[in-house]
Amino acid sequence: MLSMGTAMAGSMSSELSVKGKMAIPSCKVYLKDDGVFNLGKISHGVIKSSAATPMREIMGSLNVVCDADTYLKFSAVDNREGTASTAGSTHFGLGNVNGKGKLGYYTMKLSTAKVDGAESGLYSTQKGSTSTTAYLTATIDKGKVTGWADDNNTQVSGKLFQANLAIEPVLASTKDMAGSITENTKLDGSATLNFSYGL
Repeated sequence: MLSMGTAMAGSMSSELSVKGKMAIPSCKVYLKDDGVFNLGKISHGVIKSSAATPMREIMGSLNVVCDADTYLKFSAVDNREGTASTAGSTHFGLGNVNGKGKLGYYTMKLSTAKVDGAESGLYSTQKGSTSTTAYLTATIDKGKVTGWADDNNTQVSGKLFQANLAIEPVLASTKDMAGSITENTKLDGSATLNFSYGL
């Protein structure tokens, strides 16, 4: 007869732990001349009686430096909402004159985008949308979110985000200004770019 012994099975356990620290990136925004785009002194003679007058484009730059790899996007708020002489989601007001008269408006356009020194595209999509389509330029729209994307229409992450920022002002007509202007009339456009970033 063959006798078989039984082995007693014992149980063992080992604890495994996974640790780490989630950190929210910190980013700093740098705009050329601290975000001031100065048109200088404008002669009232350029203002037309019943037609708008496009002014020279002013070029600036936008640089955002983050201390960790992140995705970056922003939305814009017109601090002079309701003062644009021609209404539009891409038109930012230049302020009032002669009571409720309107001085004009300006648009903002981004181009030549880069992320960490590499060429990138730009996207501008409706707030709340998850779809992105990359373009070489993006006009800043108050109803949209703007960010950096690649050729595959995917958001790009990085630490350094760059783009040229062009301001294109348009002066209103004397009719829209509700009369003539004085020598001390000042253009008073103001906008805020609200950035959001994360993993």
